[in-house]
Amino acid sequence: MADTGIFRELHAVVIPVPDLDAARAFYEGVLGLEVAQHLDGAMTVYRTSGATHVCCFLPTGADDGPASTGAFANFRSADIDQTHAYLVDHDVDCGPIEAAPDIKWMRASDPFGNRFDVCEYGSGWLA
Repeated sequence: MADTGIFRELHAVVIPVPDLDAARAFYEGVLGLEVAQHLDGAMTVYRTSGATHVCCFLPTGADDGPASTGAFANFRSADIDQTHAYLVDHDVDCGPIEAAPDIKWMRASDPFGNRFDVCEYGSGWLA
C-alpha cells in the first residue's frame, strides 16, 4: 500500500467512552465487531472489513486533553520519529512520542484545535 501524504494509512477512528465494558457490549454484542486488541482498563481495538479500525478508549484524565469528549482520527506512520520531526518543523502542536510494548504514539492537533493521533506499530501488534 502506498503512503498518502506523510502517513501510511488511517489506522483508526478513536472513540472515547466512559465505560469500556458497556462499550464492548455494544460494539461486540450489537454491532458484531471482532476484537483485534484489548488492553484491560484502557482500550479495545476492533477490526472492520477494511484497513481502518475502531478503537474505544477510556480517557484517564487531563492528559487526554479537552478533545477527549469527541472522536478523532488516528493515523499510522511508518516512522513516527520522522513524522513527529516533520510536524514539529511545520509548527504543528505535538505532544511527545509515548510508547508501550510493540506500539508508539503521539498526540497532535490541527490549527483549529482538533485532536489527531499518530501511531507506529509492527505486524505483531494487530496480528
